[in-house]
Amino acid sequence: MRNLHAFCSTGDAPWLPAPSAAETSAPGEASAPSRARAPPRLLGFGEVDHTLEKHLQEDWWEDLFDEVYLLTDGDVVEDPAITEREVDLLLQILAGHLPTGACPGSVAGPYHLVDLCCGQGRHALELLRRWPGGLRVTGVDQSATLIGVARERAAAAGATSAAFHVADARAPGALDAAGTPADAVILMGNSLGYSPQSADDSAILRNAAAALRPGGLLVIDVTNGEYMRQNFSPRSWEWLDVPAGGQQSAAPGAGRLAVRSRKLSPCGGMLLSREMVICTGHGLIRDKVYAERMYSQADLDRAAAVHGLVPARPAHFLDGETSARLGADMGMMASRMVLTYCKAAPGEGGTGGV
Repeated sequence: MRNLHAFCSTGDAPWLPAPSAAETSAPGEASAPSRARAPPRLLGFGEVDHTLEKHLQEDWWEDLFDEVYLLTDGDVVEDPAITEREVDLLLQILAGHLPTGACPGSVAGPYHLVDLCCGQGRHALELLRRWPGGLRVTGVDQSATLIGVARERAAAAGATSAAFHVADARAPGALDAAGTPADAVILMGNSLGYSPQSADDSAILRNAAAALRPGGLLVIDVTNGEYMRQNFSPRSWEWLDVPAGGQQSAAPGAGRLAVRSRKLSPCGGMLLSREMVICTGHGLIRDKVYAERMYSQADLDRAAAVHGLVPARPAHFLDGETSARLGADMGMMASRMVLTYCKAAPGEGGTGGV
């Protein structure tokens, strides 16, 4: 425990026990009162009070989704088994949208799918693996780091019908690179609800609707806000280097740890999180406050209707997902809902743009 306390005070990490005299003494050093030690050095935000929203930076997501994200969330977003299960569901949804008797993989003509906020392309590339020849995928994400990973993996897989572009999903023309209207747009992995401004989410939905052909599908995978509001963990931590069923190495410098604290915003509409990523041999890697809006199904149904998107099938709830990482904190992935909307033909459904 000594290495952790070298980089976190108990104010930073109240879920850690206070260091003992033996832990705060150098090897062979007596713990006499006359040898007082300097207080632990605070890094990052330092000691933060309960108003996490004061430390939430505007557009905080712009520098969050990088190599460190692939480490902290890799037990989920880099787990092939989880991606395969999610793509199983996507293919089931898309199959109900194809001509009678057709199934993904049997459609001769190109089916155009846009993966909005695609990250490292895990869903796009798995869909292409399962649907060779009949699928064209356009992936869009604001993270140049993750788009670079997606392009490298597409090249390694020979996925020539995939194209990945850096763009802000809120911006006008964000999906211009998609070219022809899409048969489906997917928005997976809790990629909606980051901004405190609801207009930003409305802009994402507007762009998704604009990219779809009439009758096209929008599939949204997002945190189940009603569940999470009542069941989030105020504090948690996990080792990031623990293999499935294994134990953390005791070798100096071998361990990386994520420590998190969470609270609801004053209005209860967003869940704010502080995440500290620590390497026991080198110190603090990241100290970040981020947030996600707690949507209910009814909230999203109303938001989608504004842009002419109507529910196309019953909601599917993803609960009880587990990580291969021993003792992992599932966080926002603990309970999610997958909602499917259809773009109404001109003159049908919707209440107009905002």
